[in-house]
Amino acid sequence: MSGPALALLDIDDIPRGLFALDILAKEARVDVLSAGTIQDGRYLILFGGQVEPVQMSFQKALDAAKHAIRDAVLLPWAEERIASAILDNALRWPAPGDTLGVLQNSTSPTMLRAVDTASKGALVHPDRKSTRAN
Repeated sequence: MSGPALALLDIDDIPRGLFALDILAKEARVDVLSAGTIQDGRYLILFGGQVEPVQMSFQKALDAAKHAIRDAVLLPWAEERIASAILDNALRWPAPGDTLGVLQNSTSPTMLRAVDTASKGALVHPDRKSTRAN
């Protein structure tokens, strides 16, 4: 990713999601990290980059999606390990003696906000390798 900002949109309508994706990609230089459908006919868009371009694209996407936005989050200074943890899709188990936190909610943007806050407020080692056998 090319910057500290990260944004995630959860859109209730797939065509409206595709439209928002097109608009945000054309608005400013951002990296679209992931985009696609999820259950119930929803569309998620994860993108990042430098703060100002991400803010501009985020606002344009919100305007384009209008009332179809289910949830959205803009993290201008996202915890730097979040994007790589999402993108490498690796399963990591806690090492012996570590504490495991479990979060549950109804939308991905709310989860992203919670992970960002928890990672900044506690000593978290997402890249630590476990000795647990799979």
